[in-house]
Order: sequence, then structure tokens, then C-alpha cells
Amino acid sequence: MPDTDRLQERQQTLLRFVHRELVLLIVLIGATVVAFMLTRAAAGSNERIRREDAAALYDIGRQRRSSGQTADAVAAFRRATSKAPGNQTYALGLAGALQDDKQYDAARDVLGSLRDRAPDDATVNVELARLESRRQNLADAIRHYQSALNALWSPDAGAQRRGVREELIRLLLANGQRSRALSEILILTLDVPDDADAQSGIGELFLQAGDPRRALDHFALALAREPRHANAAAGAARAAFSLGDYTRARRYLASAPQDRAGLVELRTLTDLVLAYDPLAPRLSTSERRRRLAAGLEQAQARAGACGTVPADAGPPADSGDVDIEAGVRRIYQIERSAADSCGAPAPLDRALLLIAQMHGADEP
Repeated sequence: MPDTDRLQERQQTLLRFVHRELVLLIVLIGATVVAFMLTRAAAGSNERIRREDAAALYDIGRQRRSSGQTADAVAAFRRATSKAPGNQTYALGLAGALQDDKQYDAARDVLGSLRDRAPDDATVNVELARLESRRQNLADAIRHYQSALNALWSPDAGAQRRGVREELIRLLLANGQRSRALSEILILTLDVPDDADAQSGIGELFLQAGDPRRALDHFALALAREPRHANAAAGAARAAFSLGDYTRARRYLASAPQDRAGLVELRTLTDLVLAYDPLAPRLSTSERRRRLAAGLEQAQARAGACGTVPADAGPPADSGDVDIEAGVRRIYQIERSAADSCGAPAPLDRALLLIAQMHGADEP
């Protein structure tokens, strides 16, 4: 066989070999791709099943928690978080259920892990603040509330952020930190809606924080927006009463609910103060003396009933040399002396003390 023929035969053999290998390679690649796609589809299917199972378990946990089945809720939330470890919603559900079950340390571990991943997350910090509040860890609760408030909030989350600040304010008030609470209330006023409900709510917070003057301003704003707002009228009456402005308190009480708790007594005291104040403006001399005489008689009767009548009761209120202001101071002295040993005062005795304090009889 000539060399040329042998060379051609070898080339044809090599081509057949290469062709066969290419076919095998293509088949192998195709099989690999198919296997990969099948594996990927199976993995995706498994992942979808895990997500669906986690969502179902989360719903079960919410149902159990709402019905008070805390142990079952914890178990369901745990299984949900194990199937979806990175899901913050499920982890927060677990932390809440753990708190309901009084597993505070475990709840703190869950929330602490979330905070490690997202230190500036407002929701996580709020939940930590609530947890520490329940654990009576005031300093930590305040710190987490502040972290939540300092976080970046979306523009449409204003109401939620105000709610968080109100939670902080109520926590401070409940723990006697009025000064700090006042600072937070003042910040809150910069972002509160200009409607009756919101202004009345701010007024209530100021009143609880011991600032009746600012409280009255906000109650008045609420009434300007909605003159028949019952909560604002009741709050304004209490604020005016605290300020010693009993005439204004009576005006607000006329618009407040008649049977609201606390207002019945407030209304009685307001009427008594206005009826027995001998130093009220535009009274005749005879009316001033009549009121002073009635006040002295009441104070002396109360003190006498428990044996604390002072030796010097002063001149009779209807004598010509009586000084009205001195008489009011005398009523205060008798009532204060009786208060130490005569028990709880009657409404009129309380009113007489308020009258005396309104006119500075309690000052040195």
C-alpha cells in the first residue's frame, strides 16, 4: 500500500475517533446539564417546600399565641425559624412568644442575635426595649428605645415612630423620671398631628408629667379643633384645677362627661372653692365676712371633733376688726393642724385648704 493511502487511512481512523469522542463528550455534557437542572429543580422544590412549611408554622404560632397557648406557640415559631433561619419576622414571633412564656433570657438571646446582625434596626431595638422594660431593666430599656428612635425610619412611618416615643415617655413617667419625660414630650410636640385627638393626647402626657400649664395649652388647642371633645374638656378641667384657676375649671367641667371617674369629686371641690372663697373678686364686704365665718366654723368644727382646736381661734368673723386675709390664714392653720390627727378631710375642708393655698396662706 502506497504511503499516501496509508496516510489517508490513518487520517480517516483519527477522524472517526475524534468524532466518536466528540459525540461522547456532547452526550456527557448533555447528561450533566440535565442532571444539574434536575438537581436544581429538586433543590428549588425543596426550598419552596421549606418556605411554605415555615410560613404555615408561623401562622400556627400566631394563632396559638393569640389564644394563649404559649408553649405551643413557642414550639411552632421555633420550627418556623429552623426552616427559615434568616427570616426576621419569624424570629421576632419566637421572641414574643418566649416573652409570653416568661422565658426572658431565651427571648433576649433571640433578639440579641437579631441585633448583632442589624444593630440599627428600629423594630429589633423596640422589641429589646419592651423586653427590658418587662424585666425591670430601666436603663437598658431606655437605651434600646433611644436606639430605635435614632434609627432611619421610612417617610411613611411617622405614626409608628411617634408611638415608640410615647412608649418611652410612659415608661419614664411610670418610673418617676418626669424631667426626662418632659424633654421627650417636647420633642413629640414637634411631630404631632394638628387634630383634636393628638393634641388632647399631648395634653394628657404633659399633665402626667406635672406640667399643667402646657397641658392646658394643648387641651385648649384640641377644643379649638373640636369644641365637644370629651377627653380634651376633662383634661382641661383637671389642668385648670391644678393651676388653681377654678373659674376656668368649672367652665371646662360643664363640657366634660358628667359621670367620668374623678370628675365628680373635681366638680364638687371646684364648686365649693368658688362658693367659699372670701377673697374672690367683686364680693361685698358682708359676703366676704359671711364666707369667712362659714369657713372658720367648718375648720373649728373639724378640729374640735378630734380635740385639736388651737387655743387662739382669733376674733369672730362678723366682728368689725376682722382681717379677711388673716382669717384665711387662720383657717389654713386650723385645717393643717387637724390634718395631722383627724384623718381624711371632708370635701369642704379640702376646699378650704385649696382656697388658703390659692391666696398664699401656706407661704412663710
